[in-house]
Amino acid sequence: MNQVVNVLNPITFPLFGERLIEASAGTGKTFTISLLYLRLLLGLGEQNSYYRPLSIEEILVVTFTDAASTELRERIREIIHELRLACINGFSNNLMIMELLKHIIHPADASLLLLNAEYQMDKAAIFTIHGFCRRILNLNILESGVLFEHQLIEDEEFLIKEATNDFWRRHFYPLTLDIAKIIAEEWSDPEQLFNTLLPWFKRNTALSDLIHYDIAETFTSQHKKNLIYINDIKRLWLLLNEEACSLIINSHIDQHIYNSKYLNIWINKISYWAQSNTDNYHIPSELTRFSQITLEKETKKGIAPYHKLFLAIDKFLKQNISLRKLIITRALKEISETIQKEKQLRSLISFNDLLNKLNELLQKTDGNQLAEKIRQKFPVALIDEFQDTDRVQYNIFRKVYMNQPAHTLIIVGDPKQAIYSFRGSDIFTYIHARNEIKSHFTLNTNWRSSPKMVQSINKLFSRVKLPFILNDIPFLPVQYSSLNEMLTLTLNNKVQAALRFWVQPGEGNSITDYYQYMAQQCAMNINYWLQAGQQKRALLGTKKQILKPIQASDITVLVRNRKEGNLIRDALNQLRIPSIYLSNRDSVYATSEANELLYLLQAILSPENKSKLCTAMSTSLFGINALKLEELIHNIYKLHEIIDIFYGWYLIWQKHGILAMIRKFIIDRQLIQNLLSVEDSERRVINLLHLGELLQEITYKINNPQALTRYLARQISCSNNQLINHQVRVESDSHLVQIITIHKSKGLQYPLVWLPFACAFQKKNSESYNYYNNLNPILNLKDNNTDMLSNQNRLAEDLRLLYVALTRSIYHCNIG
Repeated sequence: MNQVVNVLNPITFPLFGERLIEASAGTGKTFTISLLYLRLLLGLGEQNSYYRPLSIEEILVVTFTDAASTELRERIREIIHELRLACINGFSNNLMIMELLKHIIHPADASLLLLNAEYQMDKAAIFTIHGFCRRILNLNILESGVLFEHQLIEDEEFLIKEATNDFWRRHFYPLTLDIAKIIAEEWSDPEQLFNTLLPWFKRNTALSDLIHYDIAETFTSQHKKNLIYINDIKRLWLLLNEEACSLIINSHIDQHIYNSKYLNIWINKISYWAQSNTDNYHIPSELTRFSQITLEKETKKGIAPYHKLFLAIDKFLKQNISLRKLIITRALKEISETIQKEKQLRSLISFNDLLNKLNELLQKTDGNQLAEKIRQKFPVALIDEFQDTDRVQYNIFRKVYMNQPAHTLIIVGDPKQAIYSFRGSDIFTYIHARNEIKSHFTLNTNWRSSPKMVQSINKLFSRVKLPFILNDIPFLPVQYSSLNEMLTLTLNNKVQAALRFWVQPGEGNSITDYYQYMAQQCAMNINYWLQAGQQKRALLGTKKQILKPIQASDITVLVRNRKEGNLIRDALNQLRIPSIYLSNRDSVYATSEANELLYLLQAILSPENKSKLCTAMSTSLFGINALKLEELIHNIYKLHEIIDIFYGWYLIWQKHGILAMIRKFIIDRQLIQNLLSVEDSERRVINLLHLGELLQEITYKINNPQALTRYLARQISCSNNQLINHQVRVESDSHLVQIITIHKSKGLQYPLVWLPFACAFQKKNSESYNYYNNLNPILNLKDNNTDMLSNQNRLAEDLRLLYVALTRSIYHCNIG
């Protein structure tokens, strides 16, 4: 990286040409985008303005999620309103609004324009990337020919899973037992194969561009070749090992490693293997000791032992003695083809199809005409969160806006926060764009965190030259805002440091020990904070110079996944500290409440059926113990009373709908009061009502109670769907310690942060990474998961993840 980076001034920033804005965490990126939007609306900035004022329908703003586009629309609406009031009153408490006001020559005219823009914000061209592509394709429907009768699907996962199951049946069922056993060591079922393949399908890259292997080989023929390779090296070892190993004994090799004791152990293990039948691909790790490369490495002085057996072992170890590469490449190719056929057959189109279709149209010979249409409609494009882009997305905006002097492309991102490779985002595309765009700006003031926190982050990431491994991702220190000087954490009248590192004592601790130790330390420290807060010994200083006692809602624990989240919840529960996991993406149909509701509905439909009645009444919805239930069921008078109650619920269901019946059931059973003693009581009632709402919504299609109950049973059986409205809802978190994944925390801020498992190594499959040769992606399927490039990419993303985690904190962060 050798480009000049300018500090961005939102009042004088040039609104023409191609510009890159890099916004570190907490530096006011959304506010800056909003200010630039105001300047484009009003034509402000003198020589640095766009050549004419634009309407809200002409300013294209693109971000990467629905939530982000909704938030951006609201923030822009708010700042339009704020500037309009400033034009009327001639004053604003916001210094940047006052700066803009100085450049407005006719405030009354500006006020009317802003009022019109405020009323019409729903028409503003603020889209997700997929929403933008869909809009353009709809406007050019005759040329694209894709949206006449196609159903848009958000996610292709269900198609990928279906195709993976089909691939498994077609290819693996006919195999002989010996090959099946070898495959089972890699994947025991289609679900595991699906999980291996999914990261590649998440990437919007043509698989034909990635696969460089010959896949004409059948699994059986490749298996036979693998056995031949193994048997050949076995025979050569048995024939030559005595002669070759004698050279090692009399050589200058390191005798501390290659002494007679170890040599005999290694030779015996390999010889035992060489004499055994070859029915699998197991290769003793000791064989590496006798490769020519290893022997030369371990010979520090003099000449290394040299023999054709050692050379043969070198060659053998470089062979791909596996079916993994062949299976994955063939699966990727065939499943991709199957998915395309299924989408055509079912008239489906995915989000990635929208991107690919628009990119395809733009790259055609007449693509310049479409690009010109887009520029005429949207003269200015502002692309947010660009570190989450991929090659196809960048190619679209590059084709439309690059090298177009009369138009503007502003790209906003932060490569330090590129943490979504598992979704298909591609840091190397960002780097490629960064190198192409010559005009770079940065936001250099952190408005989020306390001075101590900003200084600590600066110091931590400035300790090495390349803190994020890659040369194109620098760390530029930022300033703190003087407005935040009162943001302090005080404990026992002593101001605390911003970062605190917790180190597990001892050496050689296992990862399990590490997890348990750090979870306990985290919970105990949070408990100490809360007790000190209740006693007003732990205080947070605010901008208004008020000291506020720490409470549970001030504290957030950042984790990588549910497993880590459960460890923290368990540790907090032991100390009776209530908490909530905010990254739950489970379907509500996968909860215990879904099953219990199913039992209830089945009993309501057949209350005379004692078996169904007992099943329903034995659930936590009724809270009746076995003895009490037995007594009720065998008392004829009580039984008739119960049947009448169930029949009453059925009548409400018939007359007013299932949601009304569920609400009546909750009231009749005093469910909220009865569940107070049960863990997660609030969560369980929320799940029950959520299920009621979902079932009520479907009644316009399924108006029969029996059919609706069968529908609920089907949803429970396939509850791994990821529809947004099916995901478990969050209960009130105002009195709880929050636990959230680092990925979901991005863009958010929390007063006090705990990062308990910062050092937990996360081994990733090499398939989940693109490997780059001159920034071009290739599919790397080496069997050795310690491949240097894979580890470098993993470490680079882990460091970016660490940066995101640390910069969520306003006052203080503990790191385990």
